[in-house]
Amino acid sequence: MNINEKIYRNVKALAKINGLDMKDVESKIGNSAGYLSRKNTKISVETLMKLSDIFGVTTDELMRGDFEHDLKQKIALDNLREAVKAASEFFVGDGIMMFVKNSLPEGGDP
Repeated sequence: MNINEKIYRNVKALAKINGLDMKDVESKIGNSAGYLSRKNTKISVETLMKLSDIFGVTTDELMRGDFEHDLKQKIALDNLREAVKAASEFFVGDGIMMFVKNSLPEGGDP
């Protein structure tokens, strides 16, 4: 993978982490939609610095980092939060009573 592809993959992951789409990012750096994803795009130092400012990372991190890994961790954490929320709603609501009733021997009262 060449350096421009690495930067693009990191920018794409950082955009998702920050709730942006690539059109937003490209607009913020003053380029047209699709600019960063073009295969022959050579990202200038000026563009690299703008991207660095947008995401609050260093230019070195954009070139060498692995933000795709960070994105996968964020997705996993978000999924875990949703599961915990659903479980807590179940146990706080009527679901706990049904769970307790179904767990008791026949004729048992909660």
